[in-house]
Amino acid sequence: MPASLQPVSWQRMSDALENVRRRLLRAAAALDAAQVPYAVVGGNAAAAWVSRVDEAAVRNTRACGHPAAP
Repeated sequence: MPASLQPVSWQRMSDALENVRRRLLRAAAALDAAQVPYAVVGGNAAAAWVSRVDEAAVRNTRACGHPAAP
């Protein structure tokens, strides 16, 4: 049986991205407070790097390790 798709929700997409950003900031703050060295990798690292040069060029990426739904 095919999956039922819901209408596109720009707000829901924006909220999901904001939740990831807040989670990353909380994790970084906790590691900083504990003086644990860390590095941000993957799509968030790429977006942060690109935003230093051209904010308009930043793109959202799919997180590695999470396969796309069939």
